[in-house]
Amino acid sequence: MTDILTKKEVSVWVKSPRTPRPPLLRYRRNTCLCLTNAGLFHYAGNNPVRYIDPDGRIDYVYKLDDKGNKTITKENDWGKYEFLHFDSYYVETPDGTRYKANSYETVTLYKNWSRIDTDFLNEKFRELINTADSKPTDIVRIFKQSLGGELDFKTKLRSDTLYLAGSVLYDANEAGNFMWAYFLSKKGYGPLQGILAQGGSLLGNQHRPDEWHDLKARYAGVLYNGKEVLQKISNTVRNMWEKIQNVVQD
Repeated sequence: MTDILTKKEVSVWVKSPRTPRPPLLRYRRNTCLCLTNAGLFHYAGNNPVRYIDPDGRIDYVYKLDDKGNKTITKENDWGKYEFLHFDSYYVETPDGTRYKANSYETVTLYKNWSRIDTDFLNEKFRELINTADSKPTDIVRIFKQSLGGELDFKTKLRSDTLYLAGSVLYDANEAGNFMWAYFLSKKGYGPLQGILAQGGSLLGNQHRPDEWHDLKARYAGVLYNGKEVLQKISNTVRNMWEKIQNVVQD
């Protein structure tokens, strides 16, 4: 704030605590207010024109044109939830539809991406999962085929494409992790997917633990399988209820 009389930047703080004296209905000492440097723009070094984003949290929007060219813009729209905000990444198609990217790596790992597969879960995903599902799967197959083999789904996806799963975009590597975790969960090895993935990353070519964006993609695959299981249970219960109603009516 600014002192109206002195025109100096001031702040207010309590120098010492006040202790009450109940018999006298008063405090033992007065509150000392010391005024120094707590202007509304202190967070920006008192220069909000120059420092418009002091915490660095920005929304990055990658706008695609009809030819696959990308234009990057920045947006800041934190509102009252500013303190909860982290950098976010979006891809906007020529018709104005905007999709949220899984991570920074989604839009930067493969520089040549230029298209979005919005029907991924209904086409490519199902095709690859059904192919992998055509053979018996046990822990031995998972170990042998998850790195460069039949279950290494990312090698079967295009690096120039971002894949839409639910409401989130993934690059080929992340989409492969999504599919791999989904497949293991479907086969009953969901609780092991984290250990197996970390072991594969450490012992494989990367020689490092999975990064956060890989973890998010894998757990999204686990959740997608759980969603399908719940949907099947719901359909079974609904069918049973309809049969019971038909029997009662007859």
